Amino acid sequence: MPIWNSHLSQGRINLALALVALSFTPQPVHASWFNFFHRSAPAKVLQARDAPPWGFYDPTLNGGSWLTSVPNTYPPGLGEPLNVVISAWSDYDVLQDKESDGGLRNYFLSLGFSGECLGQALGSKQAANVGDGDGLLNETAVIRWNYGDPYVGSCKETIEGGNHFRYWTQDGPDAKSGAVFLAVSYELPIDKGHDIIQNGYNLARDWLVGNATGQSIANPNPLLFEPTPPQISSSSVLSVSSLASIASTASIASLSSLSLLPSSVVASPTPTPTPQPQPTLNSAGGTGYIAAVPNGQYVGTTSANGYSYQTTVTYYSGLLGNTSVGINHYITVEQDGRPAVDGLIAVFDVKIISRPDGSSAVFTVSLPSILVLNTLFMAVSMLFFISL
Repeated sequence: MPIWNSHLSQGRINLALALVALSFTPQPVHASWFNFFHRSAPAKVLQARDAPPWGFYDPTLNGGSWLTSVPNTYPPGLGEPLNVVISAWSDYDVLQDKESDGGLRNYFLSLGFSGECLGQALGSKQAANVGDGDGLLNETAVIRWNYGDPYVGSCKETIEGGNHFRYWTQDGPDAKSGAVFLAVSYELPIDKGHDIIQNGYNLARDWLVGNATGQSIANPNPLLFEPTPPQISSSSVLSVSSLASIASTASIASLSSLSLLPSSVVASPTPTPTPQPQPTLNSAGGTGYIAAVPNGQYVGTTSANGYSYQTTVTYYSGLLGNTSVGINHYITVEQDGRPAVDGLIAVFDVKIISRPDGSSAVFTVSLPSILVLNTLFMAVSMLFFISL
């Protein structure tokens, strides 16, 4: 065999072996592979996700809380509810805390909310422990309703009041889901001390859902609350299915089958004669009130700066207590004898459905899919080797 031919064969063998070795090396997944015939900028590298199917870890399972920590309250130790969660299964770009590439700040703009007035953080900072191993951390930022002006509209909200929220990302070493926890409330003007309006935690949450979906949220809970809390009784169990039959317009979305929530609500149908009984906490930290989840899911689209988002919202009960105990501004927020918080959490699943021309995208591909691609690549490499 000529020397040059021997070298050529050896080169083919080395190339085949290199291809086989490469097939065992995890490769980044790029959107351009899937959009070969579409104009698109290079995509970002695939990011792994660590989250339960419902999109977040319950903070209380690892020393956290569904309430923030507000400084200098009276009495001390009051907090505000984390009543909205942006699911970890939202698109990767949506969970990045930035305005570019369709990130979280741009999504907030699509809902009509902007950052602090002229970038200046006013007022005391709240902290939260979302159970990810990082302990209490100060809010990432305060985002305010911008009254239709994304540049200085949040200044108007600071002065005149309105809907606003603080947020934290669950990304610590013990629970790295990437979910974003929001404490949403509707505040009075600055000359009234930014107190929270009556029912302002529940309404603010539902109005944010309305911003995201374009739908009016017919929260049935005022129809289910009694003016006097019923006595908690361990001998009387009201199941989730019974709750659904009480309110024909509402259904309960429960995670109890996932061992995350209690499978029942304990309450007595007979109210106590005492007008203002001391609240008794149940397993979710609630009083005797019955709260029903608004019916079904809410889906809608929003857009900002060339990015369009589809948001699917599902309400859950059983994590956050339906109570006034430990709630900041509880005196002014309570309404008609009902507790300040109804115990419901709205979970947002957000997808980017369109992007500006030339923008990048991220595809979430499961590990099994990557292994299949690598196996096919290895098989082709072996066939090439055999054909030498």
